[in-house]
Amino acid sequence: MTLAARLLSSVPQGIGPPSPPLKTPVLGVATYGYPQPALRSVVMGSIKNVPWTQMSTSLDGTLIANNPVDDLIAQIRNGPDAAKRSIKIRIQPGSDYNPTTGVISGGAPAAVRNLAGGPVIVDGFNNNKIAVAKFWSPLVQQAWADLMLKLATAYDNVPEVAEVVMSLGGVEFAEPLVRANQFMPELIAAGWSLQGDLDTYHAGINAMKAFQKTRASMSVSVYRKYTSGTTSTSDLQYAKDIVMYAQDGEGLGGGGLGRQFIAGNNEWGRVPYAAWQTDLYAWFQARTQYYHYYQQDNCGHSPNKGNQGYVNDFSNAAANGAIMIEADPGSSYTTTCDGSAYPTGAQIQAPDTALRANYR
Repeated sequence: MTLAARLLSSVPQGIGPPSPPLKTPVLGVATYGYPQPALRSVVMGSIKNVPWTQMSTSLDGTLIANNPVDDLIAQIRNGPDAAKRSIKIRIQPGSDYNPTTGVISGGAPAAVRNLAGGPVIVDGFNNNKIAVAKFWSPLVQQAWADLMLKLATAYDNVPEVAEVVMSLGGVEFAEPLVRANQFMPELIAAGWSLQGDLDTYHAGINAMKAFQKTRASMSVSVYRKYTSGTTSTSDLQYAKDIVMYAQDGEGLGGGGLGRQFIAGNNEWGRVPYAAWQTDLYAWFQARTQYYHYYQQDNCGHSPNKGNQGYVNDFSNAAANGAIMIEADPGSSYTTTCDGSAYPTGAQIQAPDTALRANYR
């Protein structure tokens, strides 16, 4: 029986029962790291993208002292409006591979990459190479679960840490459902399978139950089912099934996170939306599902580029029911791709308020 069939026959439709008292998720417009000074009075959310190996280098997930999350927590506590600020932790599992030197950096630690016969070297999306731990292996899945347990022990009672991303199964980025021709031939040759993916998503979601107060979020996108290295079919229902498993899946071997789980997608800043995106928005809202957007780059997308493109992206996210949008204002906080200035706090205020209002 398919996952969809099992869910539909075994679980009531709609979001499952609420988890124990939960932290408020990251809301409004959020930026990477601590907000730039010009946005600090409005932006209260910080996204911390951190390679797995910068949080732990061991198989059992033991955390590194004074890691990047600790540093961000300290920065928040030493700055203004500390009690209002929150963090979303996104563990980056994919490692950069230098084909000239053979050096692997970032992503999963060597102890994890070397499990199940070692990493798979694949092509990335930008003419680069990625070293991927065999996430479909139970050994790698256990390492992920151990890391989540250590993160929960360290941060579940830390008020600033609002969310942790379920990124197990991500190849280059923390997007577990993304499967592409660039890297599937190598993954298939190394032992990947459709069942292996399903096991990965189940294991990754189940590991998030280590958290009692902290939200679990995940990038959800249309899933491409590969039957060979370059042959696939798109399956949006599969993505919905994974969300249902995460929220309603109690009694199916795991899941059942209820409102603790928040879906997002790392392509939704773009307008006009693809058909599958529009479908997914409507489906989320019908389930009263909170979800996140992600703003792709320093250009904005539609109908304008640059400064106004940014503001439009923020407003579009709010109009479509999102509670948060990620945006990178640039490390120097100067100009966008067309030379216009990044949005000011005053420009962000209205869409930030609208995004927050979608959380009830």
